[in-house]
Amino acid sequence: IHFAPNKISPQRRVSCTQSHFPTISATMPTLNNGLPIPAMGLGTYKISGADGVRTLQLALNAGYRLFDTASAYGNESTLGEALVGVDRSDVFVVSKLGPGFHRPERVEEGVRGSLTRLGLEYLDLYLMHSPVGMVFGDEGLVDDGVSPVDTWLALEECYRKGLVRSIGVSNFSEAQLGAV
Repeated sequence: IHFAPNKISPQRRVSCTQSHFPTISATMPTLNNGLPIPAMGLGTYKISGADGVRTLQLALNAGYRLFDTASAYGNESTLGEALVGVDRSDVFVVSKLGPGFHRPERVEEGVRGSLTRLGLEYLDLYLMHSPVGMVFGDEGLVDDGVSPVDTWLALEECYRKGLVRSIGVSNFSEAQLGAV
């Protein structure tokens, strides 16, 4: 992989097409809905601030195309800043529903919050970060009044509205996955 550390700058528009940058993997498996997904990506947990933006820009330059973030990481805006000027079709962005947004009436708000922080019009993949929802505003308390099935149904509505191109789950056991 060719590495050019100064090729991406937040001050200028950048196109990250394959003709300009190498890709980490040419392999593109497909999700259940037929959407291709890069086989390898970069998790952004603990990446933030100006150093985080630079790290993400270097990752783009190195060929990364899939970036995984989450509302709970508190760094969606860092990824959004790193993606300024990058052609949206050249990257695959994954984020996850915040723990206080599992109630069906709050799911779309959670999705839209991620979109705003990322500066995107849609997410490629949006995951329910955990099968357990937390009380909105007091995320130290488990919200026993919400079912992962109800959260999933609200995520399906976000999919139908085009806010997300695919949906999934994270940190589910096989039994929990079977229930959804």
